[in-house]
Amino acid sequence: MSLVLSRPLISLDLETTGTHNKIDRVVQIGLVKCYPDGTNKEWSTLVNPGIHIPNEATAIHGFDDLCVKDAPHFKDVVSILYNGLSDCDITGYNVDFDLRFLKAEFSRLGMQPPRWGRVVCSYKLFRKMEPHNLAAAVRFYTGTELQGAHDAEVDAGAALGVLYAQLEHYPHLPKTIDELADYLEQPTGDTVDAQGKLAWRNNEVVINFGDKWAGVPLRSVDRSYLEWIARSEFSTHVKSVVNDALNGKYLRRDK
Repeated sequence: MSLVLSRPLISLDLETTGTHNKIDRVVQIGLVKCYPDGTNKEWSTLVNPGIHIPNEATAIHGFDDLCVKDAPHFKDVVSILYNGLSDCDITGYNVDFDLRFLKAEFSRLGMQPPRWGRVVCSYKLFRKMEPHNLAAAVRFYTGTELQGAHDAEVDAGAALGVLYAQLEHYPHLPKTIDELADYLEQPTGDTVDAQGKLAWRNNEVVINFGDKWAGVPLRSVDRSYLEWIARSEFSTHVKSVVNDALNGKYLRRDK
């Protein structure tokens, strides 16, 4: 069934130099504008971010400094975006990420972002339609319906059944509890730790939270700030990496 549009709908996606909108920048913009009359228009551009594109970002989207050397800067396309996005509804997959970056880019130019209409995130819709509760997991992994949900004994048994079914469904998963626990604690993407407090940037570890030290390599972070991390409620992994840095040992990753 087609969407009924009362105003244009824009599907938006950005590629960036990283995941922290305070320190990272946009390197590509792509959008499809759908009009109420059924016509669509597509527009995309590379963007020179004005900063080095880290190796970790290049590994994801393929763009390096040479690719964007002659591309327009964000200020060169800001009027196109402002006019194009104003009074339109917005969609995208995890589009909140993209909108945060757009707002940050407008803010750096001393501008207010365009006033768009409603935002419909297809990722949120996916999560809403395919809930990650125990009953859904039982249905997906075992092909049965959970009977007597929210009885503690029933739920405990069902959760164990899901775990066994997951091990069958994903044969590459480790088969011991220690290995499974380690697997779940592994970081994803360019993060160093599972919580994403530290990240890889140009093959060295940087702070990945807050404002003042975000994006700064551990070797350049004020010692008192590292000491605060080491004694605060961060994960054991984060504290281990930070304590090594305090002792002059910096984690590096092969290029």
